[in-house]
Amino acid sequence: MRRSVITLAFAGALLGACGNGGYSEEFRTSFLASCEKSSGGQTAYCQCALDHLEANGPDDEKDITVEDQQGAIEACSGEVTG
Repeated sequence: MRRSVITLAFAGALLGACGNGGYSEEFRTSFLASCEKSSGGQTAYCQCALDHLEANGPDDEKDITVEDQQGAIEACSGEVTG
């Protein structure tokens, strides 16, 4: 269930962001806010997921796929506390 909520947060951040190449500051801010809200304040997890997407995902945030999101969730699951 938590995975579904966090994936929805990623999708919400993607839809709320606009940018021309690369991950915009607006995307980063929206992503972290959505992730932290849906994960119950898991700040380290959310930062890990964003870092993972920036390092391993597409160059443009508009090209992030569900598979990219799942990869970030799996890579950072060890950061979830509580």
